[in-house]
Amino acid sequence: MRPRAPIFRRAFALGLVAAASATAVVAEPVESAGRSVVRAAAAAWQSALGERPEAAAGQRVIVVLEAPSLADRLAAAEGEPTAEDQKRWAAEAQAAQRLLLARLAARGIEIRRDRSFSRTVNGFSARLDARAQAVLERTQGITGVYPVRTVYPASITATALMRPEFRPGAGRRPEAGLPGFDGDGLRIALLDSGVELDHPYLNGRVLPGIDFVGRDRRAAAESKPDDPTRVESHGTLMAGLLVGSGGPAGLQGVAPGARVFPIRVLGWERAADGSHTLLGSSDTLVAGLERAVDPDGDGDVEDAATVTLAAVVAPFASFPDSPEARAVAGATRLGTLVVAPAGNDGRGGRGFGTVGAPAGAPAALAVGALDVRREVLTAEASVTVGGDEAFAGRVRVVGALPPRGALPLATLTGPTLAEPARPADAFANGRELADFFDPNGVSRVAGRAVALATDGAELVTKVRNAAAAGAVAVVLYGDPPPAGSLDLDETTAIPVVAVSAEVGRTAVAGLVANLPAAIEFARVRRVANGAAGAVAPFSSGGVAFGGHVKPDLVAPGVGIATADAGTNADGTPRYAT
Repeated sequence: MRPRAPIFRRAFALGLVAAASATAVVAEPVESAGRSVVRAAAAAWQSALGERPEAAAGQRVIVVLEAPSLADRLAAAEGEPTAEDQKRWAAEAQAAQRLLLARLAARGIEIRRDRSFSRTVNGFSARLDARAQAVLERTQGITGVYPVRTVYPASITATALMRPEFRPGAGRRPEAGLPGFDGDGLRIALLDSGVELDHPYLNGRVLPGIDFVGRDRRAAAESKPDDPTRVESHGTLMAGLLVGSGGPAGLQGVAPGARVFPIRVLGWERAADGSHTLLGSSDTLVAGLERAVDPDGDGDVEDAATVTLAAVVAPFASFPDSPEARAVAGATRLGTLVVAPAGNDGRGGRGFGTVGAPAGAPAALAVGALDVRREVLTAEASVTVGGDEAFAGRVRVVGALPPRGALPLATLTGPTLAEPARPADAFANGRELADFFDPNGVSRVAGRAVALATDGAELVTKVRNAAAAGAVAVVLYGDPPPAGSLDLDETTAIPVVAVSAEVGRTAVAGLVANLPAAIEFARVRRVANGAAGAVAPFSSGGVAFGGHVKPDLVAPGVGIATADAGTNADGTPRYAT
């Protein structure tokens, strides 16, 4: 067994770096004006991020046995266990599972394991009917039966990265490293979606890894089944934050000398509404933690990752006795520091339980998001409807591309390619690309700025569709989305600005009445970010279900530049925030 002291020294050093910028959150007994502001800001972020897709229904569970795991045996061992000891103990954990399954089969209950765990926790996942679950819950030798939960991703062009607001010290670079240390000699296990392994920004620092979703040998980023032009990108974004180097304007990650072992635990899954979205499951997450402590899968954990970044979240699931929490505790006993995001459910509303899993586990290092951007963009704008000026003043730039010039306005009302029978005064929300085309397939927004309401739908999807349909800008109206809430990538690389609900509705009403409407931009300025140094309103925090206060620390987490999956039309690599 490798010595553990250096691991915790590294963890302590990492904690010192992040703690230097940590912000304490104190509970208030009554609703204050400040908390009202936080609540409103959190609501704005939730509108920008959109609703989470519901996973397809299923009766899958994780069964945890009382028999010890490899982590349990190592913690109780006297002396220094050998590699053969570790392999034998892992095999004995597997044998305990087979014995349990044989006993159940003798009672007429056949169970087929989906995934089996023996390193961090002794258990397995399976699909059970009601009778099998009832019998299991009363069977000796079983600690508990837990539902399999859904986990979600916790997610700039090169030209944009050259602009002043992305300069070093401006708060949009992953500048949280230790001076004099570049991560050389560290192996970081990354539990996420697939990674674009040959992205030049990653400089060969990402190993082939393993795929637990597609059961492949490589953790490569996969294309969306119903839209091959879209490639899963979250894993590439995170890998760039870790080990990126040689990027535009000297961009680099926090540990460019480290190695990343990617483990694909998120992939394109069919959601309850039939669409494909990036999802995972808690048993796949536990399987990923198992492989993080035993990368070659031989039962000997001498090759365990120094740090495991589980860049996923199961919302409102911070139970201290859950399979995920047990697996995190087991990984910690095996010498791996598990780092996880606190979640994106905000501290402005339900303060109790918003921290997700696995960050809510007592042994996990839970990280919240800090807004360290020094500046945000604003622009002078004027809106005219029917030749009359309806608005003149400054507007916020929500994305990172500055708007310019005078543009005719369009909106999404009446019949569309997605719904040819839609009434003339009814609105499409823009979630489908076909919303932006008339029933004959002609784009309604090409060469125009399109006015879209912020109605809870994911903004990135709506802006991506607008860009694909030929729009040259997006004007959002309604609940004001925060600056920095849109990823800047090549598929959403058009300016996005926010105006008040009143201005937006006036322009849209004019368009519905067949009056011409336009917006003109001038004098884009960088202004101080009033939220700089504060915890982002979307970042979860508070008391986990086990009574622990989370997150443990905060780090820069809004608008941070990194690599993106895919390539541009000219073959150049993509970057995003």
